[in-house]
Amino acid sequence: MFLSKDDLKLAYGVDLEIGAFFVDRTVPNDNAYWRKRHLYIVPQPGYVFMPIYADLIYRVGIAKEEILSERFMRLMEKVMDSAARQEIENFNLETH
Repeated sequence: MFLSKDDLKLAYGVDLEIGAFFVDRTVPNDNAYWRKRHLYIVPQPGYVFMPIYADLIYRVGIAKEEILSERFMRLMEKVMDSAARQEIENFNLETH
């Protein structure tokens, strides 16, 4: 199922620009978290939390431009990839 920026706004109060950024984002290549996924945001807690988290840090004063930057997103995606790889036992918790 597809989530729109409007769905994220109505259901979770996510800023429309932040919601659109996540809904429109391309699934990263070679990332275990998005393995076999075609959409960046799907209606599952493990994916919906990302725009909600971005909205929360925006509300506490982090600049939207910083939150929506490639640098920040690549870091978040790297963390999620590492967590997924640890979960599927590509390496142990200490390495993670």
